[in-house]
Amino acid sequence: LMVQESIERGIPIQELIPLVSFNMIRDMPQILSLSLFLAIILTLSQLYKNSEAIVMNSLGLGEKHFIVFIQPLVVVSFVIIFFLTIYAVPWAKQQKNIMEAETKNASEFSFITEGQFEQFKQGDIVFYASESKTLDSVGEQNMEEIFIYALDNEKSVIVLASAATKFIDTESNSIYLRLKDGVRYQGIPNNKNVNILNFDLYDLEIVSGELQKSVAIFTKIEGKSTLDLIKEEGLYANAELQWRLSQPISVLLLSI
Repeated sequence: LMVQESIERGIPIQELIPLVSFNMIRDMPQILSLSLFLAIILTLSQLYKNSEAIVMNSLGLGEKHFIVFIQPLVVVSFVIIFFLTIYAVPWAKQQKNIMEAETKNASEFSFITEGQFEQFKQGDIVFYASESKTLDSVGEQNMEEIFIYALDNEKSVIVLASAATKFIDTESNSIYLRLKDGVRYQGIPNNKNVNILNFDLYDLEIVSGELQKSVAIFTKIEGKSTLDLIKEEGLYANAELQWRLSQPISVLLLSI
């Protein structure tokens, strides 16, 4: 989660700080690898700039000897990054996933803000509610004076409702708006081909459960331990395992 996006969605600061900390642990291997590589490059360039490398070469100390000098630092960096990528980073991602799951009802499912136009399904649905209440005990959110513009088979649909309730379908994991006491207009207003439907209850899907499941696959793989990835077969598991092993190995390659 981006910090600005988290604040806009109303995530409490006490829940945001751990998420930032877990992201810092996640990025530590890349930061250490690049820092070591840049340190070696800057040191070598400084030696040649001050003619110290020329003196070392005249004494029989070439680049191979310099590699020997930095080997202890490289080995220590390799061990630290190996520990981070194999143990610490998967643990941090797992804890982050757990925390995001626990705050799901408080953040992801409370993103509808009163008095603002919201877009869903890549702009296919535009939603507006003049009043929006907080989540209740079962994770539902009630709203009043609803306006919705959507596309149905490339046809414009306008829905007006006096009230709506946002809820999650437990079977499909999709997010729906249950509209109450409203009118559905299909077609262009002031057109003879406009279809008008008065309804008491009307359910509209705003977030697909299949999309959330596809994203959850990557999240689940990233949070698994290295031993579980070795035992598991599949492209996602192999790709994640190769990525974890490539980071400490890159330290050895970049230092040569």
